[in-house]
Amino acid sequence: MIRLENVSKSYNDKMILENINFEVEQGDRVVILGKSGSGKTTLLNIIATIDSNYSGNVYLFNNYLSKLKNSDIAKLRRDQLGFIFQDFGLLENFNIEENILLPSRSAGKDIKKDEYFNKLIDVLNIENLLKRYPSELSGGEKQRAAIARAIIKKPKLVVADEITSALDIYTSKELIIYLDDVVTKFNITLLMVTHDLEVARVCNKVYFIRHGHLIELDNLNSAEKLFYQESNEG
Repeated sequence: MIRLENVSKSYNDKMILENINFEVEQGDRVVILGKSGSGKTTLLNIIATIDSNYSGNVYLFNNYLSKLKNSDIAKLRRDQLGFIFQDFGLLENFNIEENILLPSRSAGKDIKKDEYFNKLIDVLNIENLLKRYPSELSGGEKQRAAIARAIIKKPKLVVADEITSALDIYTSKELIIYLDDVVTKFNITLLMVTHDLEVARVCNKVYFIRHGHLIELDNLNSAEKLFYQESNEG
């Protein structure tokens, strides 16, 4: 589904990512951990076709991105990727139902309130929020709506960027339960970046970015040790 070969990126002569080799298979739940500024969001943006300024090879859904036209990449991103952002990304002038349906309609898919829609709303427990506006919701409610928006068009891959960074500890733990439930019940392939080890518990593959290199880990205890080492390094 995703394959990176020797991907590197620098900014102002500073190496951000160096010779990254990485694969994600359908059905995987993958988390990339790292401290702030480590390059994890940069890596996510490369995979999500948002950032094309890198060296190396990226393959997404059997497409070699460097060989695609910009219009084809835009279509791939629109049709096959779902996004969950740390700032929710909801449009204030639309109610929650409209926000959820908007990406699917912009992709030319007229999503109806069918069994799939109803199940998604039920799993995320947001039925009573559909006619309300983002300004009327708590942070956790907004993020659950954002998860629904990412999944409604049935993308091949959902990418999530620091989705609990704007939430308090209690709300984050609650959101993780909802995320785990929806990913399981809808068989979502998930790729997310975070510095929150609790969020990472919904994933079955764990990576850590350190000094520009991507390290595959056996468990979250190893990630905790790396965070501790980096904090001691200053």
